[in-house]
Amino acid sequence: MNNEKSYSMSIPNAKGITAERDKRRAMVKSYKSTKRPRQVGYEINMREYTVTLDQIRSVVAQLRVKGKVYPSFVKICFDTKVVIKGQSENTVDLQYAKEGGVIGLEWLLLSSRNKADKKRIIKYVSQLGHTIIERVMNDVRYLRIEDGDIVDLGYRIATDLYQLQSNVEISLFVNGFEYRPNLTQAVVMRFVRLSACQPGFIVDVERISAVLRLIHGKKTDRHPSYAFFRTFLGFIRFTDMICDNLDHRFSSVINTVARTTKLEKQLLGKSGINLLSACGYEHAYGKEYFQKWFSAKTDHDFREIAEFCVGILHLLFGHQPGCPLEIELSVSGPDLTKLPKWRELPEPEQAPYCSFKMRFYQAMAGFHTFMSIESPPRPQSQKSNLIELITVMKNVLEEFPAWITKLQELGPSFSYFHSFAIDNKTELIESLNSLQRHYCDKTIH
Repeated sequence: MNNEKSYSMSIPNAKGITAERDKRRAMVKSYKSTKRPRQVGYEINMREYTVTLDQIRSVVAQLRVKGKVYPSFVKICFDTKVVIKGQSENTVDLQYAKEGGVIGLEWLLLSSRNKADKKRIIKYVSQLGHTIIERVMNDVRYLRIEDGDIVDLGYRIATDLYQLQSNVEISLFVNGFEYRPNLTQAVVMRFVRLSACQPGFIVDVERISAVLRLIHGKKTDRHPSYAFFRTFLGFIRFTDMICDNLDHRFSSVINTVARTTKLEKQLLGKSGINLLSACGYEHAYGKEYFQKWFSAKTDHDFREIAEFCVGILHLLFGHQPGCPLEIELSVSGPDLTKLPKWRELPEPEQAPYCSFKMRFYQAMAGFHTFMSIESPPRPQSQKSNLIELITVMKNVLEEFPAWITKLQELGPSFSYFHSFAIDNKTELIESLNSLQRHYCDKTIH
């Protein structure tokens, strides 16, 4: 038999089972050092990726076009919950390889599980009408199928025989060509969110999540509701919009500057990701920004969007943990018909609650008065008024935690009071930040 191609160097891998992975990599290393293929220039230089079954067709398509050197192959490895008698091994591997310019699906009879399932594979593949060829190379036996839709066949083997879910992450090993991940939007969005999962970004994520919750559903026919999240090099904006069915959604806009384009190219060259397009952003014709729509209904949704937002600021604009994050927002006043009725509170809480809300509204009125001044206050009297206002706002802010806790303890029937208090606190915090940034160049969290 032809001895040019050795499949024994492919690594069956169980994702998450480190010991098994290390054992098999050691086996490969040992094999490569003691038994050299006869063909000059034969090289094993595998790279590992994490993919889902839904991406395999793209992987094989790239193998077909780019796999021009010898040997070119891709191997997928996954764990199965399907148990067979007398077999403890649960790692299965499939391989697509070019042989004589033809791509085939291969079942390597190398691992104990693949050997044990040989008859099952032959029976299953034959029932689907495919022709099976059994071959030997470098003393390794394998089954090879070249006819029909071999990508669909591999998918059906994984899902039907081994009960693997199509969206579960599996290991991919590539050799002989440069693989460019053709990632789904969900995977890229997750990649962006994970870039924000650093301890130093926790405060930024919490602030943005709270602001998104505040502005969501607040747009009216007369008043917009939006927030800018700005770093030194760029911004991302979220605007509450009313859809045709009267539901509220976020319109997200990212400004495009020269640095954005440069960083996009760097990410494309490094990881194969055209970030904004991969995340679902569309470039508005004739405009210098990208736009995408987001839907959110729960606190979990707001937090995920906030993580994505911080990830974009980090990846595109170089935002780092601990660096200033400016938040500018506009939110319409409360709908008077929907304001919590203080008379619904237990009688002992009614007067204190009204007094607290009055102090809050007075503080916000003072804030809007000062922010309407075009230039920072210069007369000493105005500076004194500014210091007094900041003190009042901080004092009211200190009262919020106790009230939020108290309203929560009153139970589900007072959930609107509790939710309204959380939004008021967020509005006060970011208003105080804006005031101090505008006049004092200081920010609190």
